[in-house]
Amino acid sequence: MQFTEDISSEMQLIWFNSINNKLNYYFIIIDQNGKRVGLINSKNVDLKNKNGEGGIFISDRAVWNTITPAVASVILLNFSLCCLQSFDRSLITIIKSNTSAINYNNKLGYSVVDEDDFAVRMELTKESYVHSAKTYLKALDKLYPNDKELIISGSVSDINIQEINDLLK
Repeated sequence: MQFTEDISSEMQLIWFNSINNKLNYYFIIIDQNGKRVGLINSKNVDLKNKNGEGGIFISDRAVWNTITPAVASVILLNFSLCCLQSFDRSLITIIKSNTSAINYNNKLGYSVVDEDDFAVRMELTKESYVHSAKTYLKALDKLYPNDKELIISGSVSDINIQEINDLLK
């Protein structure tokens, strides 16, 4: 929501190595055709203040204006705010000119907490998300009536917070 340039393979690897630690978690986004189309993440997790900063990268432009990014957002927020006890807030930073992302996140329940000439910083509390997400969750129930269970998979690892390792056991 901030980076607007093309990303080389080398840049991607450097970025991935910088986030591959306990205070960041991430998920590959797979579209309905089984193709990997991006990544959604929570970074800079602050266990003391129970928050993390969300971000999404969609590499396949054909997917940008589909339901896939919205579904990925709801899944990440449900996991972070409803499955984990370590979170009660999500933070995001969006380029000020990206009004569609700002409007979308407002609909999810985010509110502006700070801004400057370049970016808007927004916050979503667990309570605000649970209230705002009802509409999205009803729509997802209709679109995916047989896929309501959040399936958590991965490997127990020293680079996971303990709560995630506990979910993976």
